[in-house]
Amino acid sequence: MKAATLDRDYRTPEMPREGISPEYKEQIQSEAIRQLARTLQHEINNRLAVIQGSASMVRIRAESGEDFQRYLDNIEASCQNIAHILQQLHRVQRIVCQEQVGFVMIDLERSVSDPYGH
Repeated sequence: MKAATLDRDYRTPEMPREGISPEYKEQIQSEAIRQLARTLQHEINNRLAVIQGSASMVRIRAESGEDFQRYLDNIEASCQNIAHILQQLHRVQRIVCQEQVGFVMIDLERSVSDPYGH
């Protein structure tokens, strides 16, 4: 699927400026918010699953005297990844979408990058 980008006035690069109705702007804004919500849910849920699984393993194995470093490393890495996702959201410059797991979602990596590679 070809990635779609929207500039700040909600036009695709091919769309004339005068051809945008207020209803269409609202529709585009609503879709962007839905895509952002799906992206956040997907990205953060993946990391929370790792945290929850690792914490459960620590609890289950606490009595055995097993080394928990691997589980603690997973928890720490997942927390750092969530912090990275939140930093990316703060730096979004444009909306770049991709289809993933059956939904159109925002591609955070490409949405925070300079479209010209600078």
